[in-house]
Amino acid sequence: MASPTLDVLFSALSVDIEAFAICEISDKVALVFPPIECIEVHHVLEGRLHLTIDHGEPIVAGPGSMVIVPPGRHQHLAASPGVATSRPASDVVIPVRDGMVVLDVTDGQPTVLRVACGIVVVDSPGSYGPLEGLSRHIAEDLSDVPVVSAAFSTMLGE
Repeated sequence: MASPTLDVLFSALSVDIEAFAICEISDKVALVFPPIECIEVHHVLEGRLHLTIDHGEPIVAGPGSMVIVPPGRHQHLAASPGVATSRPASDVVIPVRDGMVVLDVTDGQPTVLRVACGIVVVDSPGSYGPLEGLSRHIAEDLSDVPVVSAAFSTMLGE
């Protein structure tokens, strides 16, 4: 069940999320996102995400979980803890269509983690709405909230 904090946040959320990537990750290689000045959203489609933000403690998120990351944060996405090999996202971009990309760090190995990634789109005054000033990540298992999975499926289908 979603936490009361997320219930309030999503009920008040008047921002759009624009999907930009599907990340396919093996158990041997991690994907590295450099800091960007956008709020990023990661939705775990399958597998278990081990996300390290700014070299902090890993956040572990299973299928159906969502992690919202504040702007300007270095991110390390892995399928397990302690993965020795990392690849920058910029080195593994495969354009798909209409601005969507696949970031594939499987190196021919089976995909054990698949994550849909997006950014929060600022509104016309240039604000993130209720997420303005976000300074700490938010992570929550939303696998029991069908509207979240449906929303990501719709975005990925567009």
